[in-house]
Amino acid sequence: MQKSDLRKKLLAKRRALSAEDRARFGHLIVARVLAQAEWSGVRTLGCYLHLADEVPTDGILRAAWAAGKRVAAPVTNMKTGQLTFYRLTADTIPEPGPLGIRQPPAQDPVPPEEMDMLLVPGIGFDESGYRLGYGRGLFDRYLAGNPALSVGLAFECQLVAALPHTSCDVPVIRVITEHRRLLG
Repeated sequence: MQKSDLRKKLLAKRRALSAEDRARFGHLIVARVLAQAEWSGVRTLGCYLHLADEVPTDGILRAAWAAGKRVAAPVTNMKTGQLTFYRLTADTIPEPGPLGIRQPPAQDPVPPEEMDMLLVPGIGFDESGYRLGYGRGLFDRYLAGNPALSVGLAFECQLVAALPHTSCDVPVIRVITEHRRLLG
């Protein structure tokens, strides 16, 4: 199956989840993230700001701030096709960005080498950590130069055994769903 067909299929599965299931599964995923052995050592967390049907990240952000961790979220530059992470505080009011994605003001950049954990969204993930995004390669380019523990967050319905991938695709180190942790 081609990536475009998989995108449609997996987006339909994700969108078919009820709001109640998304919230319930989201709480389980947040708990799994916070239970990771590495969580206590995270000083700087890179985290996406979720779209309505993605795994919600608000609980993770609140836990990070409560624990005194520095948080950064991506800002998309559509001209260059690059992501840059900027500091996000509990008082930051995210701005609407490209593609309807909320983002922090581009004021306090956080270099990739300062991140300890990077939470990554996706339309789908496979058992080897490859992710299926929207096809722009933004996170793949960012992951290629980032030494952080990269963790894909997904609902179980977004997992497949294997995704088609190329040399430009960069797998995450770990995937967490409401039911399990895969890989590293």
